[in-house]
Amino acid sequence: MHTNWTPDATVRGLLFAVATLLGVIFPMAAGTAYPTMAQSQACVDGKAGVHGCENVDLRARLDRSALGLDPGVRLNDLWAWEDAVSGRAFALVGTMAGITFVDVTQPDTPRVVGHLPRTPGSGTTTWRDMKVIGHHMFVVADGSASASHGMQVFDLTALRTAGPAPQTFQASTTYTGIGAAHNVVANASTNLIVIVGANGGGTTCGGGLHLVDVSDPMNPSFAGCFTDGSSRRGYSHDAQCVVYDGPDTAHRNRDICVGYNEDRIVISDVTDRQSPRTVGVASYPGSAYIHQGWFTDDHRYLIQNDELDENAFGHTTRTRVFDVSDLDDPVLLSTFSSPNASIDHNLYVKDNLVFQANYSSGLQILDISDPANPVRSGWFDTYPADNNANFNGAWSVYPWLSNGTVLVSDRDNGLFVLEATEQGLTTVDHLEFEARSTTIRLTGRIASVRAPASLELRVGRYAGYTTESRLDVTTTGPFTFSVPDLEPGRYPVQLVLVELDGRETIMAEDILFVLPESLVLQDPFPNPATSSTRVTVLSKVDQHVRVALFDARGREVEVLMDSPMSALSEAALSVDTSSLAAGLYYVRAMGDGMDLVRTVVVAR
Repeated sequence: MHTNWTPDATVRGLLFAVATLLGVIFPMAAGTAYPTMAQSQACVDGKAGVHGCENVDLRARLDRSALGLDPGVRLNDLWAWEDAVSGRAFALVGTMAGITFVDVTQPDTPRVVGHLPRTPGSGTTTWRDMKVIGHHMFVVADGSASASHGMQVFDLTALRTAGPAPQTFQASTTYTGIGAAHNVVANASTNLIVIVGANGGGTTCGGGLHLVDVSDPMNPSFAGCFTDGSSRRGYSHDAQCVVYDGPDTAHRNRDICVGYNEDRIVISDVTDRQSPRTVGVASYPGSAYIHQGWFTDDHRYLIQNDELDENAFGHTTRTRVFDVSDLDDPVLLSTFSSPNASIDHNLYVKDNLVFQANYSSGLQILDISDPANPVRSGWFDTYPADNNANFNGAWSVYPWLSNGTVLVSDRDNGLFVLEATEQGLTTVDHLEFEARSTTIRLTGRIASVRAPASLELRVGRYAGYTTESRLDVTTTGPFTFSVPDLEPGRYPVQLVLVELDGRETIMAEDILFVLPESLVLQDPFPNPATSSTRVTVLSKVDQHVRVALFDARGREVEVLMDSPMSALSEAALSVDTSSLAAGLYYVRAMGDGMDLVRTVVVAR
């Protein structure tokens, strides 16, 4: 596919060869209707139908047949467009043969409205990518069969008039400044399209950034090239371009592109289209194929994936977080290791969440409220066959639909319409309950904040739990709860998250013993007693304990307990007073070096 073959490029070449041998064609003809496969299922007990899940519900799925694809035609990239005029939302689903348009306005009943075939004269290919500026879609394709593909431009407003049967559309125009290309990037703020990984015809820019001005989308014009010599071939596999609005004031309001260049992350300034320049470069130990990534909303961090490190080094999926508060000097801040062995592919960031398409493990959602400590907050396995390090399953994800649903393109199992649930919960970690003398103490760390909420420390008593301490959650960081001046005893404790809508979640619970001495004898209850009372003895250490009931003259009435007690244990002892004469009695507990007495009144 590319010159200067390397082992990682060979893997891609083999995949392309397999796809070429399939020789499949796009089957949809105008007026042909295809069924939808709406399968709305909530994630219950870790399952939504056959799909494993956590905090993600299935709203609908269209398999490849329902998308109107011939056997052998698999999916690839994915984007979406929401029409401000009609209010409708459309998934733009890449396939080996073209683009399929799916109306996803109603998440439970998606509907295929048509397709855009590949450029005439080009063949089927594993790799196709699309992006949107305004109401225009820009499409490229990679591989030798796509040498004459160019970049298709399609006016998406044509979808407004799509009828009940799928239609076949034609490209509005085609940019021929390149032939094949691996990916296309859009900076809507500056009407800039950036084609990356161009090859097989036209101005390839060495596989780096091929800049296109689309101020007039029907007449795209070449604007410049950028190739960074620090990476292996100057080749950019994928990129993101923004008008920078982050903490590095030296680069604010500049057109900044981040290229994911196989062996380097390359940050460049393309404000001057004729003279782009390198700003910063980063890599890390154990890189195999630096594949793709995305800025956080505040442009302070980059979240990045590596497509081949799982197979190269035998570890599970790794997602890396770079601190780019200084664009000239990116620093690797943290690495999240998934429990799965699957290969990570495209990821995107929305608010404090990272939505990843991880091939055989499907959709993975990471919470990066604390970028130094990413945590997994949800997932949905679109490819339940396995979680192995192969190229089956989820290729891409789109998380920005205004109704909150998330789109996933699975190469084998089609288009998934999903809904992330419980993403409003705050997460806490490093929790430690402790009892000191007469005080209960809880320390911990708020790991993520996705919505306003409060944390409450509740302590159990005879009448149930009472809230002893409360904290409004507004930011991440450590916290401490203390409940002082407690009577000696055994106390169940809970840390409860209370959201604005009143929903409660028990984040942690424990049982604590407040024991200032090695042996504690609590007051009898009820007292006075008529038919019975109860006394509780608690031991802080391993010891032998004897408990007995005595009358007012000091005569032993009954032995209630005479046995060993283990450390941090309690014994609740029932005393039958129904046959006792009214009067004053004493409960005496004796342990190693301790002799305790409590009074009880028997009333008639």
